[in-house]
Amino acid sequence: MTASFRSNQSGFTLIELMIVIAIIAILMSFAIPAYQNYVARTKAAEGVSLASSLRQYVSQAWVNSEDISTLNNGSNGIGAASDYQGEWVQGIQVTGGVLQVNFNNKSPLLAGNSVTLTPIEPGSGGNTGSSLLWSCSTTLPAQLDPCPK
Repeated sequence: MTASFRSNQSGFTLIELMIVIAIIAILMSFAIPAYQNYVARTKAAEGVSLASSLRQYVSQAWVNSEDISTLNNGSNGIGAASDYQGEWVQGIQVTGGVLQVNFNNKSPLLAGNSVTLTPIEPGSGGNTGSSLLWSCSTTLPAQLDPCPK
C-alpha cells in the first residue's frame, strides 16, 4: 500500500491581488487631495495665529484711546510688515488697525494670497457690544479658508 500525499496550497491568485491593489488606488485618489487641502489650510492658519498678538495690540490701543486709525507698520510700537514672518507668512501689513497677512511663495496653494482681519468698532458694522469685534476675509479658495467661523 502506497501512501499518496496531497499538498494543499493556499494563497491569493494574481487576479485577487490586482483587485486589492485597484481598490487601494481608488481610495488613495480621494485621500491625497483631501490631505493636501488639510495641509494647506493648516499652513494658512499660521497667518491668523501670527496676527493674534497684533490683534491684541490693536484692541488694547482702542481701549486706551478709541482711535486705531493711526496704527500702521513702523509707528506706535508696531514693527515693519517683514518683522512678522513665519514659515508660510511673508509679513503682516498694518494699515489703520486693519491687519493683512500676506503669504509667501513656498506653497503654491497659498502664493499671492492674503487674509485680512478688520476691527469693527462698537456702534458700526453690526457691532452692538462695547468692545472691538474682528471680521476675517481672505483671497484663498473656500476649501483653504482659515477664518474662524
